[in-house]
Amino acid sequence: MIHWLDETHLEVDGLRFRLDVSRDRPLVDSSSEIVLMKPRADLVNAYVDALASYRNCNVVELGVWGGGSTIFYERLMKPRKLVAIELETDVPKTLEHYIAENDLGGTIVPCYGVDQGDAETLREIMKREFQGEPVDVVIDDASHRYLPTKTAFNEIFPLLRAGGRYFLEDWGWAHWRGRFQEHWKDEPALSNLVFELSMVVATWGGYMVSRVDVQHGFVAVERGTGQLPARFDVSSLFLSRDRKFQHI
Repeated sequence: MIHWLDETHLEVDGLRFRLDVSRDRPLVDSSSEIVLMKPRADLVNAYVDALASYRNCNVVELGVWGGGSTIFYERLMKPRKLVAIELETDVPKTLEHYIAENDLGGTIVPCYGVDQGDAETLREIMKREFQGEPVDVVIDDASHRYLPTKTAFNEIFPLLRAGGRYFLEDWGWAHWRGRFQEHWKDEPALSNLVFELSMVVATWGGYMVSRVDVQHGFVAVERGTGQLPARFDVSSLFLSRDRKFQHI
């Protein structure tokens, strides 16, 4: 199903992708080659391994940009439904064409012009599109900022089935060398959310969050089997000896 042609080109179920991390948004691609804005072959391979067991499932993607990743996940998982949420207002032509040409109008649902920090809108989308069905996979490659990422996590993570996985991509930007040491310097690092999730695992023994798998490119957070509180907030679910957790 996956065939690497060289370091930057691969085929997934017969469709060719090209890895490209240029900042220009590819609104129009060739139908024979889809731009996949993932920076490294090892990150793509990590997703292939992590998502290998998911088929005919419910998927949420936060952060769509040029649409290549949405096509990649559809090709890889063949989901029952894939809801693609993006801050930009224009659906990329490539994604529009792919949905139309493959008769996927009921499978891929683009929701553009949506801020991941808008809890009310996220709640409405999830209720409308899944109608109470649990979600199996969430992939967050959106803002990478702590507060809006946590807002989306608090809204969507409780909707995962037990054993479902929530991926936080590029979680470690505040610890990367070079220009990222000055990036969003006045904001809390996204890694704070990873630290909090780890403390939730320690406090509840996997009841709410069963595990947090940390890799360089993403963190995979697995839903536990326990019942979550009605108002789910990661920051209030761990014990810390009455000491306040200090963000970095």
